[in-house]
Formats: sequence, C-alpha cells, structure tokens
Amino acid sequence: MSAFKFRGLDAALLESAHFQAVTCVLDKPSLGMAPEVYQEIRASVSHILHLGWPINLQAPLTSFEGPLMGLRGLINLARDAQELGPVTLLYGSSLGIFRNYKETTYPRKCQSLPA
Repeated sequence: MSAFKFRGLDAALLESAHFQAVTCVLDKPSLGMAPEVYQEIRASVSHILHLGWPINLQAPLTSFEGPLMGLRGLINLARDAQELGPVTLLYGSSLGIFRNYKETTYPRKCQSLPA
C-alpha cells in the first residue's frame, strides 16, 4: 500500500475484488508458489502484468538468465491458464524511465542524447 501511495496511485485499487497481488519467485518451478495457489491462479487468471525487468546496461548477458527464466515462467502460466479464455500477458520492461517525468503527458518522440 505504501508503494502505491508513494507513486501517487489510488491505494483503494488494492481492495478491489478483481485484484490480487501474489508474491512469487519467478525463476522457480510453478513460480515458487505452493501447488494449490498456482492451480487457483491457473483456474482464475485473466491478466498477468510483468513490470519488473531489471535495467542495468552494464550487466553481462549472463546476469539476465534468472529474469528470462522468470518471464518464461509467466509465459507458461499464461499458456496453461486458458480456462476462462485467452490470458493477456502484459510486459513492460522500462516503465521506470518515466518515474520522475514532470510533464502531464509523456513525450511522443525520443529526445536526442547529447554528443
């Protein structure tokens, strides 16, 4: 709740019957969840949001093995959880770049970098 408030988001959304946040370990089988929790999600999920990709332009390629395994786990969950129809997997890798943007709308064009 404090993370929502810190970012200026409506914390009441966390109380919605249509929203459930689940802690998991993305690079573990069944996303590190107890089997009954994983099965409940498979039977009821409609949308999966992945918004936590690590951004480190200096990291070696091998450091992304865990995050890639985690993304694969979410893809597998979305694939396997088709009881209510197709599951939407929304992926955002770099939303953090806009965190301190002061304008009310995001720029439509990339700004050029200084030479």
